[in-house]
Amino acid sequence: MVLRRTGILVLLVFLLGFTLIASAQQKSQVKAKMTPSEVEKIAKEAFIFGYPLVLMDVTRQVGTACPSPTAMCAPINQFAHAPTFPDPTFTDVVSPNA
Repeated sequence: MVLRRTGILVLLVFLLGFTLIASAQQKSQVKAKMTPSEVEKIAKEAFIFGYPLVLMDVTRQVGTACPSPTAMCAPINQFAHAPTFPDPTFTDVVSPNA
């Protein structure tokens, strides 16, 4: 379910980027066509900008999806205390040991 939400959020970021590009092109006086390399460059920049935002939102959702504080999870505006460092099997957050 988290991956589905991540995919939807990534798609929304891309759609927002392309919508902004399209509206900016319509407002300009000179209507220049974009080359495929320009479109690819803009898509890469949108992904590089948007993916960390989506990843952090998913991390927040996973880290606060519990009714009461536990070792690795706490509701919003509450603290969780982890008495030990997460081992390599911990998968709630991407690369916590990196």
